Amino acid sequence: MSDVQHLFHLSKLLESAIKSQDLQLAHELADQRLVLLDGIYHSKKYSQELINTVSVILNNEPLLTKMILDEKNEIKKKLLSVIASDKASQLYKSHYNK
Repeated sequence: MSDVQHLFHLSKLLESAIKSQDLQLAHELADQRLVLLDGIYHSKKYSQELINTVSVILNNEPLLTKMILDEKNEIKKKLLSVIASDKASQLYKSHYNK
């Protein structure tokens, strides 16, 4: 598999991981993709196939970014809810024990 094909494959896997909310896998795939992009950059071999592939990938990035931000906001809401519940529990315990 060429670097360009590997880049496209990693990008599709990353998109799939984000859509299925497998954030650990998405993180690992993003790291792999960055390493591959670094290698491509340092090789300085920029074919038309690479340019076309990167163009397709970049067109999908705003959607993936939105999905990640939406998931981040959901996690933040859940964490705030847990924190608020914990504070309410602490208040109840402190008043109950008096």
